[in-house]
Amino acid sequence: MTQVQPHLLKVPFKSAIKNDKFNLKILLAGETGSGKTHLCGTYTFGPVHFYMVDKGGEVTLRKLVKNRPSNAPLTVDILSSTELSLLDIWTKIQQDEKDGFFDYIAEQNGLIVFDSITNIAIKGKKEIAKRCSVTPPEIGKKADSKKKFGFVHWDQIESWLFTIISTIQDLPCAAVATIHLMTMTDAEGSVVCKKPLLQGSMRDKIDIDFTEVYLCDVRAGKHQIYMQKKAAFAAKSKAFSCSKLENVTLDYLAKAYLNNDTLGTR
Repeated sequence: MTQVQPHLLKVPFKSAIKNDKFNLKILLAGETGSGKTHLCGTYTFGPVHFYMVDKGGEVTLRKLVKNRPSNAPLTVDILSSTELSLLDIWTKIQQDEKDGFFDYIAEQNGLIVFDSITNIAIKGKKEIAKRCSVTPPEIGKKADSKKKFGFVHWDQIESWLFTIISTIQDLPCAAVATIHLMTMTDAEGSVVCKKPLLQGSMRDKIDIDFTEVYLCDVRAGKHQIYMQKKAAFAAKSKAFSCSKLENVTLDYLAKAYLNNDTLGTR
């Protein structure tokens, strides 16, 4: 039997690859009011569609919808209602895929926004509580060992969440998922790190499939986007080598990415 030479299986890597479309998958983390939703709405090179699960984000969208170019409409599915479950959100995403909506967004060089992963996880917790007649830990209430959340329940929520994350990664267009942060402190109250506001192991795994993980912050009235570790949060980027950018739009980030401007020079 003829043996295949190892070198014949390799494809030469081209170091000067030209980016034709803005198709990054970004995890955007930050405290409430740090500008996550606003940054997503500053993309105007194509249509922007929000799966809005945060009630506070709806207020921001009312401001963003004004004065947008005709070729870049901002649309939204309001999914923040307590009557809507995680299953309802997942069904909506699946139907949009079947209808070719994501292909349309890709063709128009658009952007999909999931705002936020934190609230999607909260809906998952509520759904498990309802389905399984269990109660998540609550302040001021004694835990009932027969009805408390167990490993199998948290594992189910994690599985649902990562199904959605995998779907985001497979989208043919650019996508941003936002997430809230929680501050982890030591015994003396000093900040050790900032982690995604999720339960258990989910907070340590959520960023694995995102090559771009940015931290949004506001300093002296100016919006900051950190691409490298900052404020005890492990921001990271494989598209940009700069540590941070100040008062920029998502249009600017898209243009820098397409021009292979890793330093984000003005």
